[in-house]
Amino acid sequence: MESDEEDFMSDNFLVAAKQLDEKVRKEKLDRQLYDSKTKKADRLKSDPVFIKPTTISQMMVERLEEGLATKIPKENKGFQLLLKMGYKEGEKLGQSASALAVPLQPELKRDKHGIDYEDK
Repeated sequence: MESDEEDFMSDNFLVAAKQLDEKVRKEKLDRQLYDSKTKKADRLKSDPVFIKPTTISQMMVERLEEGLATKIPKENKGFQLLLKMGYKEGEKLGQSASALAVPLQPELKRDKHGIDYEDK
């Protein structure tokens, strides 16, 4: 064999291909990381009020409290039925003087015990 000819049985070709593959993979990963960081920065710039709640349960409690604080809109079917039956906004429901003027507020249960459980 002459020294000018390439040795096709050597692993030089495979080593060079592996190095090129590792370089391409690293560049692609760096590009993806850069893109994700810029997208996140752009989102935070466009929405400065964006504050992520610490936990899902905290977000659920906030949404529940927000829902309980809002009044039923006048377009609501239930509200329309009450109006048809003679209800006027701000009045108590029922005929007795002891009727409730404000709906009952739910009491949030945060433990895993049953409804009738009492600490002893």
